[in-house]
Amino acid sequence: MKKTVVVPTYWTKSTGKPTDKFYNIYDHPTAIDDTGTIGKCLDSLRGVEGDFDVVLLGSATEPYLEPKVEERLGELAKEYEDLNITVFTTTQLNSLHTRMQQLEMDDLIDKVSLNGYGNIRNLCLIVPHILGSDVAILLDDDEVVTDKQFVEKAVEGLGEEVDGRPMLAKTGYYIHEDGSYLRHTKAQWSDIFWEKKRQMHDALKAVGVPPRFSPTSMALGGCMALHKDIFTQVSFDPAITRGEDIDYVINAKMHGFEFFLDNELSILHLPPPKLMQTLVFRADIYRFIYEHRKLEYLRSQVDLKPVRAKDLDPYPGYFLRQSVGARAFVTCIARAFRDMFRGGFGAHMRLAKVSLVDAPRYAKERCNDYFTFQRRWPDFMESIREDPGLQQHVPMDREVTT
Repeated sequence: MKKTVVVPTYWTKSTGKPTDKFYNIYDHPTAIDDTGTIGKCLDSLRGVEGDFDVVLLGSATEPYLEPKVEERLGELAKEYEDLNITVFTTTQLNSLHTRMQQLEMDDLIDKVSLNGYGNIRNLCLIVPHILGSDVAILLDDDEVVTDKQFVEKAVEGLGEEVDGRPMLAKTGYYIHEDGSYLRHTKAQWSDIFWEKKRQMHDALKAVGVPPRFSPTSMALGGCMALHKDIFTQVSFDPAITRGEDIDYVINAKMHGFEFFLDNELSILHLPPPKLMQTLVFRADIYRFIYEHRKLEYLRSQVDLKPVRAKDLDPYPGYFLRQSVGARAFVTCIARAFRDMFRGGFGAHMRLAKVSLVDAPRYAKERCNDYFTFQRRWPDFMESIREDPGLQQHVPMDREVTT
């Protein structure tokens, strides 16, 4: 069983803050002249047992940074040559797009990109597939693998049955710097209708409790293992603004696949501070309102299995009910008054409009797009499977030009 560990990396301007282009807002992109966290991640992978390859994806929030990102990742591939790293940046993406045109799939090109969480996660599936992998193990660049048997545990049980259901997708959980897997942060009064952490805590109650594998409504993209029998059939949603990992659980369920939590699979999560909290909140508003509309639209798709918000309780189901727009609006107003004398009033009032107008309009306009794209996904993945032409272009030349 060939295993590929995929680590997407996100790079931005020296200020650490990107120009806001909607889809290029990431939780904590690395400033292009900073060392970032990827070195610690790769150092930790050196101590992991087993035979596996590593793929580094490089996304730049600004087009002019793309050559620099390619150079940075090329240097990392050379420094960590023992990890057999394949780098995928704009150069390799252009080769993929050229091949897609040859395969008469050029209408999908705009949805196969290094811009936006959903698109980047799809490349986390595409590149291992081109390389002939049986399992894609998804990490994030702000993580440290502390278990030398991590890869072995990640693939353990994949492809087998659990309680009569095939386990083709599973997630682990994050250990934080204090050694806990939960964040015991009390919600501020302004967030009483938007308590994400509490709902996420409830979804992780299976950690540390038998059995080892249990169905889950939540998945973490930085600790996820996917068998080729699911990642060649189910894609991430290109329209999702963030939370693409948890959204993938919805996509899996509508296609009849179950996601499992492996309570022995964990990784140390060391995220830098989020510098753009308001924009991250905006992305959450778009995300949850869009997902609610997506579930409603799903009811009209007779070839797919229905998924209800309550099927995804406690998280993200709590945020996918009819009340999500009202919850977002009230939270925006409450945060505006909370930050009235701290300079955040106007920004949150603008987000109130987003929750009432912009996000619902976006959801209405885009909810059909995923279903159209998804129906092409299996044929697309079959077309590029171990494609000889693409295999010539995907591995990056590790000699760095100076």
